[in-house]
Amino acid sequence: MLVLPFCLDIKEGDFWTVLSHTDEKVRQVMRAAIGTIPTVIFTRKNLVDFGRYIQANRFENLFPHLDLCDYPKIRNSGLIVAQLLGVDAILFMDNDEVIRDARFLSFAEEFLGRDYDGIQVSGKAGFYIEPDGSILLKETNPWWKFFWNKTSLMNQVFQQIIDSKSRLIRSPIILGGNLAIHRILFQKVPFDPFIPRGEDMDYQINAEIFGLHVLFDKDQNIQHLHPERGEAFLLGELRGDIQRFLYERAKVKGYPEINLDPYPGYFLKGDLRLKGLLTLLLFALDHFLRLDLKGLGVVLREFGSVFDDPEDVPGRYLRFQEEWEIFMIELPNTGLKDAVREWGYNLD
Repeated sequence: MLVLPFCLDIKEGDFWTVLSHTDEKVRQVMRAAIGTIPTVIFTRKNLVDFGRYIQANRFENLFPHLDLCDYPKIRNSGLIVAQLLGVDAILFMDNDEVIRDARFLSFAEEFLGRDYDGIQVSGKAGFYIEPDGSILLKETNPWWKFFWNKTSLMNQVFQQIIDSKSRLIRSPIILGGNLAIHRILFQKVPFDPFIPRGEDMDYQINAEIFGLHVLFDKDQNIQHLHPERGEAFLLGELRGDIQRFLYERAKVKGYPEINLDPYPGYFLKGDLRLKGLLTLLLFALDHFLRLDLKGLGVVLREFGSVFDDPEDVPGRYLRFQEEWEIFMIELPNTGLKDAVREWGYNLD
């Protein structure tokens, strides 16, 4: 098991003292929880130590894109530790998910690295089971989301997967908190550290660009206990989605063979900016009708995000991928392979 403590910020005090104290406390808590399970705990302190090596060995451009706060960066950190451990595959689970089926791990590793109906399975994703036991997302779209029917479109994809006669299906959606990646994929393809949101579905695009495939497994299911989300989350999600769809639209422009319909393809068309602008206008009107003038002001300040242009897409990612592939080849031959065992417990 690999544990990546998410985003432990150090805001005051001596950096190294607090960093070491935080590392010690995290390990103390985790040691009590893991029992005899072989476990590597990769903390921010380990990341800093790791960064020193990277910067001293001609891979200094990689380090700014490794972190334990951003989803794509934390997942890339996990891929690096997996490479150091020499494992065949890594399975990502987030901290709001629970395994209910004793067969889950067997399902997750099945077919990885092998052919399925003529397609090499480089990775697999599965469903989130909602707290009420449903696979489909609850469609409670407010009226201002008339042009931004994201939940409905995701459910269309999920229903197509459910109705398929095959267990493994090519899908435009993968879910990062239930994602198994074989080394043939993670040694070559990193998560895109420049994507503002939705790093999991973007990873599907990245794999396809390099001729590799992440399939959706109907049997690989995990329960998702997501927290309640308020209005601030809705605005942040909308802002992030506008930025991410602008980014992904630019990325896939040169790869028309990648099929992303109905979702996220619906948002990657020529009318994306219009959809985003209309949705923000309706959201602002919703605040006005509720006499929420403070909220109205917050929404109005987001209009500029519709007109942002992502820079150097996909060139910046492709350069990062090129350096990543070289780095992953050289990594097992470094002293870090021994250091990673010092971060773990019960590994013998």
